[in-house]
Amino acid sequence: MKLHVAAQADIADFAVSQEQEAQAFGDSHRELQCSGDPKASNDAEDPETVAAKAKKGTKGRNRRITEELVLKRMATVEAALQRIISDGGSSNVDVVMRLCAATRALADRMEDAAEAAASEGGLKGQGKGLGLRNETLRLKRKVARLKETKRALKKQVREAQEAIEKREQELHERTVCMICHDLPRDTFVLPCLHFFYCFSCLSKHSSTNNSCPSCRRTILGLCKASSLSNP
Repeated sequence: MKLHVAAQADIADFAVSQEQEAQAFGDSHRELQCSGDPKASNDAEDPETVAAKAKKGTKGRNRRITEELVLKRMATVEAALQRIISDGGSSNVDVVMRLCAATRALADRMEDAAEAAASEGGLKGQGKGLGLRNETLRLKRKVARLKETKRALKKQVREAQEAIEKREQELHERTVCMICHDLPRDTFVLPCLHFFYCFSCLSKHSSTNNSCPSCRRTILGLCKASSLSNP
């Protein structure tokens, strides 16, 4: 239960912020590409130019902070998926799918924004100095990182889903009749008290073989679990 609550909290926190952070990522890179020619720094700068450059520097720092926050949130989702896998699938498929959807949505937006900015930077960077070209290379590296993260997340989601399916199968096998593998276990064998079969299968079995299918002791009676709750 603690795992389920923790995973749900990760989803809620991640999903609420992904739209704003992805938008901020795209906006900051578009603003960077619209900045002025670096050669202008050789001219005399008026107060407005100085203020604009200071604002640009602040936006650059904010952009990097945004990217770091996004990567941290993606790491949070990876950790949530890993908890599901390590726990043996005690969470449910809905949790995994919502985590997957939230992560892919943000990763896709980040990747699209980075690719667009890198492409535009490559075109505008011709003749605009080393700074913009370096930024373009940085963006391309970030695109590669995001793609690698997406591949890792997809693998983790697949492993989490497999763990959940395995856990559900194990639970199913523990609760259904070991003879028909269909009806639920509902009957105690007396006196050994084995509880692995349904009443229908035990009735048919005892009509031809009056021994417990599990321990081979003589069956003295059958007791349905539902009858124990009735006086």
